Amino acid sequence: LYASMNLQFVVTFLSLSLAFFPIASTYMLSRISSGRAARLFTRTRARSLSMSAYSPDTIVTFSYDVKDTTNDLGDKLLCPTGRCTAVVPKAPFKTGGYFPSVFENLPEVGKTVTVSDLQLASSNPDMIAKIKVAQLEASGLKPEDLKVGQTLFLQSGMKAEVVEKTEDSITIDANPPLSRLNGAAMTLTTESSSALTSPPATTGTLSSWTSGSWSSPKYKSATFAGGCFWGVELAYQRVPGVVGTKVGYTQGRVHSPSYEAVCSGTTGHTEAVQVVYDESLVEYEDLCNLLVERLGDNVYKKNQVGNDCGTQYRSGIYPHDASQRAVAEAVIGAIDGGSGKVMTEIEDAKDFFDGEEYHQQYLMKGGQSAKKEAKETIRCYG
Repeated sequence: LYASMNLQFVVTFLSLSLAFFPIASTYMLSRISSGRAARLFTRTRARSLSMSAYSPDTIVTFSYDVKDTTNDLGDKLLCPTGRCTAVVPKAPFKTGGYFPSVFENLPEVGKTVTVSDLQLASSNPDMIAKIKVAQLEASGLKPEDLKVGQTLFLQSGMKAEVVEKTEDSITIDANPPLSRLNGAAMTLTTESSSALTSPPATTGTLSSWTSGSWSSPKYKSATFAGGCFWGVELAYQRVPGVVGTKVGYTQGRVHSPSYEAVCSGTTGHTEAVQVVYDESLVEYEDLCNLLVERLGDNVYKKNQVGNDCGTQYRSGIYPHDASQRAVAEAVIGAIDGGSGKVMTEIEDAKDFFDGEEYHQQYLMKGGQSAKKEAKETIRCYG
């Protein structure tokens, strides 16, 4: 993933595909050596959640009323009905799947606040680059073909939008689309909260969800692996009743592994997704079936999903208790029929370690819909 490359990496060849309507054209942009352009491939910086009425991993239900009149936000928010339930993220990880500054502003249960200039998505200045017309022309790209508002698909799978065009340069922004709509005003009302009652994880990137329990017993957690964790996470984000998701690494031998270490295949981990769900709205069996549906014939492949090969891409269901194991075995058993051909493993959940911040809700932050019951095709690489 280019997102994890060194800050000093110089982009020698950058493949761009312009999202023209109704046709698309592809260009090669070469010799972009600008440090800022190179930083389009660097990790976004974490933004600390410094003020919140709720501890990390608390599940809150809140309603909101959009007061913004300058942007059409109705079709862009994840909860268009104006009511959300989500897990409060642990800084610096934005694992709630919602607006990054909502949790800083939520009032105590039963109270209402009006918040102006609400941040809908983080914007990192290092993800914005100005490219001179001379550089574009030297690479064979015609500046007149570029228009403000067009989307460029970078070779890494990231998207960038043309946000400014002058006579001698263009400016592209690879931050999440919602970051360009920051400044909304909302009225927020907290309806309820459910605190984590099990001991919170305190070491490294260890997740509290694996053995997590909440004051409301309807909330449960689950762990699944289905190859590249970006697409799997987005699929679960879309499920009504799922109130929190995060990606990370599980079933391995090393504490708090990095993405690079996991990719080396030496730690024993697989890329995985943890979810917190409301079992009064969605059953564990449904979550298992979703994984099987996404895997398709990949359930018969060992250490491989699609074109992604290696032990870090093995698929699996990792039950958190005996009741989940019984369900998982029934789901896989219905496919396998005792043949032993299914390679999707069922193992009791071991320690889960949160992935790096830039991996969290990666596809949602890149512009793909995470709305409940969204039907758009999930594109794992952009």
